Amino acid sequence: MLPETPVWFITGCSTGIGAAFAAQAHQLNHPVVATARNPSTLSYLPDNNPSVLKLQLDVTSDTSINAALQSAVAHFKRIDILVNNAGYNRLGVTEAVPESEVRDIMETVFWGAARLTTRILPIMRETNAQQGSIGGTIIQITSMGGRVVFPGNAGYHAAKHALEAFTETISLEVQPEWNIKFLIVEPGGTKTQFGAGLGQVTGHPAYNDEKSFMSQLFQFTASRGFDDGFAKAEDVVRTVWGVVKGGTMPLRLPTGGDAWSSIKGYESKKMEELEEWKEVSEGVGGIVWT
Repeated sequence: MLPETPVWFITGCSTGIGAAFAAQAHQLNHPVVATARNPSTLSYLPDNNPSVLKLQLDVTSDTSINAALQSAVAHFKRIDILVNNAGYNRLGVTEAVPESEVRDIMETVFWGAARLTTRILPIMRETNAQQGSIGGTIIQITSMGGRVVFPGNAGYHAAKHALEAFTETISLEVQPEWNIKFLIVEPGGTKTQFGAGLGQVTGHPAYNDEKSFMSQLFQFTASRGFDDGFAKAEDVVRTVWGVVKGGTMPLRLPTGGDAWSSIKGYESKKMEELEEWKEVSEGVGGIVWT
């Protein structure tokens, strides 16, 4: 159970889903710590409001993360909901994308969220207990790309898959009496500024065939209005909050019909392949888990 007015700590609040979360928390009269690399992008939230704390945060920096969490606890005395939302992507042929660029994506999308997750645990377990209510909720904004893959997104998919596995592992480690819950949100297409970076494509001459899937994908994401059918960030946030405040949560929550159907089809094909090769797999021997 969350307090009646939980304290939110949200990353990547400059635009999109992060901004929608911060705006909703404020509209609900919940204390909110809104963070961004550049705090000037948080002007949609009021200044000089004791329930709003705007902080500079670089999720790739240990020093920045520790300073932001310390400031949040000093101001609000507790943190009840962490939303790990900060992230970005670049489309590109995997063979041609520089390793440094993939590492940068991993640092922001995976390691940033992983650092915040591990550092929030003692706050939710110990600091919150001192304030009379132990525990909290950690919301990881991954993507349907955390389970489904598309060409041209290897670094992004690697980071999101890693975050999902990391989160599921920790969810099995925490003790029930700590009352720390996890929710992995897997949005489908969502209207945010996230898509703006997809126009920056790293190509390779060997993949330039106009009929190739890669070429068609690049053309589609660069086309005007490719996101017309996407969900609104505010709708994603309202849905997530409805699930969180309801008290009963799944570990993973796809948002959008495209996310649900894509994940369903993808997982079904994986299970069909698993069954097809069962005899070969089991022929190796070893322990049979039931």
